[in-house]
Amino acid sequence: MSIIETNLRLLRVGHPELAQRLEALAPDGSVTAFASKSGHPVARARDETGGEVLLASEYDPIVEAERFMAAQKLDEREAYAILGFGMGYHLLEILNHLGKDHYFLVVEKDPQVMRMAIEQVDFTPLFDSGRFVFFCGDDRIELSAWFTRFLDHTFVEDITVVRHTASMRLYPSFYPNVMRELETAANRRIVDLATSISWSKKFQGNILANALNVSRAGGVGPLAGKLAGVPAILVAAGPSLDKNVELLSAAKGKAILICVGTVFKKLLATGARPDVVVSMDPSDRSQVYFEDTGALDDVVLVADPEVYPPILDEFSGGKLIIDVHTPATEWLKRWVGEKGLMVKGRTVAHTAFFFARHLGCDPIAFVGLDLALSGDHVHASGCNEGWGEGIKPEPDSPDYIWIDGADGAKVPTMRNFLNFLTIFETEVAATAAQCIDATEGGALKRGMDRMPLQEVLSTYCGQEHDVASVLRAGLQSNTSTDLPGLHAEVRRVHKQAQNVEQISQQGLKLISKVLDHMKARGYDETTLRPLFTKINDLHHRAHKEETAMTLLQRHLVNTRIFFQSRKVKQIEEMEMGQERMTLELSRSKRLLGDLVEAAGFLTEELAKLDRRMGDELSVQK
Repeated sequence: MSIIETNLRLLRVGHPELAQRLEALAPDGSVTAFASKSGHPVARARDETGGEVLLASEYDPIVEAERFMAAQKLDEREAYAILGFGMGYHLLEILNHLGKDHYFLVVEKDPQVMRMAIEQVDFTPLFDSGRFVFFCGDDRIELSAWFTRFLDHTFVEDITVVRHTASMRLYPSFYPNVMRELETAANRRIVDLATSISWSKKFQGNILANALNVSRAGGVGPLAGKLAGVPAILVAAGPSLDKNVELLSAAKGKAILICVGTVFKKLLATGARPDVVVSMDPSDRSQVYFEDTGALDDVVLVADPEVYPPILDEFSGGKLIIDVHTPATEWLKRWVGEKGLMVKGRTVAHTAFFFARHLGCDPIAFVGLDLALSGDHVHASGCNEGWGEGIKPEPDSPDYIWIDGADGAKVPTMRNFLNFLTIFETEVAATAAQCIDATEGGALKRGMDRMPLQEVLSTYCGQEHDVASVLRAGLQSNTSTDLPGLHAEVRRVHKQAQNVEQISQQGLKLISKVLDHMKARGYDETTLRPLFTKINDLHHRAHKEETAMTLLQRHLVNTRIFFQSRKVKQIEEMEMGQERMTLELSRSKRLLGDLVEAAGFLTEELAKLDRRMGDELSVQK
């Protein structure tokens, strides 16, 4: 078997699509191989200007790789992003030194380079290690998605960037963009994890509190493609909205007008009644925008089950629910019905966009989507509840970033706004409909056509569209619900959650007893073995309460991150003895302690739902 056949066979195991692409790739002459002075194969490649760059030393690429590794001074991090595959000698050297308990993300722009490398060099150790993941190409959207998928499936907290010198010379404008994409994906993941950790109880409590309202509401699922070709105008809460909010009433009946909850009352006050208002804020901060709104028979609320419950309770118009993948929503679907999956988005503006795309709208115009500051304003007037004003970003402030503005000048934005902007640009590029930035200010949104709102209205909003009848069809789509069945299930899982809490408390007492024993008398396996057995049995008993344990996973994100950390994984490699046993017990103590807290919360929330359902069923009788 040839070198390339061996490499492709191994590459197919973890990267079948990449292996297929490289196998089918015909050499175009941009990369040429030759033997180095030491006899090892190396290659030259044409750079962006037509010049040539050596991909490895023409004298001895092995020695060069050893020197490269020594110069990096890599410490014990969890993951490394290696920019450039090149001829791969540096990757083999990195594997020799850091192959255990690490992740390696390798990005190579040029498939011709990677194809030449796997023709010439045996990468059996590399491809067989299972520690490397590869991206080959220059598509920014695919690269961003690749980084995001990796981060979503791991609990990596820190990624060290390693720059392959020859690859950086070959494509000097590409690899800096890779670093920016990685930073954006990592920042987004940090925000997501922080949100999951800090808001887990709120999300779970809201889902359970909203169960009855969700059971009565319609779903977004049946509306897929129902407004194909109808223009949509999405209204966000950026400062520029004050410039053109008065124009929006002209769109009524000629486009679907979708607004975020923050601008809802502002639009009502100007006579621009939206067809749809979108809300997904789990906190009470958004409730003020839904108070004292009067009759709303002509407005539909689109929300997810995690939204702040009083908003669903008190909204007097129609309600459409977006299904989201969480343990609690998946559990409830059997009794409250399917509502329809749709990308939720990281902000309510993203969700509004995804809803318009779900409907099949074309074009989709954005108004008030600044994603930047205007003077000292973050939001339009009347839309700044919980934010405040008076922000004065300085050019050198670490809290703000200056980016390209829609008018060509630099504008300040916050780091989370920059993440939101990147998501919009990525999603717009993947959207078949024309997307128009009619914001008239704020950040430059790459991929969107720029057009003043008045021009959008005159160009695309000349025809009447019966949006209301389409939305009514969705409102009437709620499937039959089994409330008596759900009530019985709630009581069953409530008992399970109580059992988990009690079992975990028993486990904590046993662990304290064992730790006290070892501290006083040392590690005596014969004496302690029965106690270890009891602790393990308690773990098994807790996990037998399957439904409750599944629901508790949402509360244990921080616990899972802790258990995925290298310092915890390394406990299993230690020799059996007092040190290892102390660490194992400390690990179990952390898990059981977190379970006690999480199960106690779940027990309380299920008890509340039990009472609400009892009242509901009593009224129905």
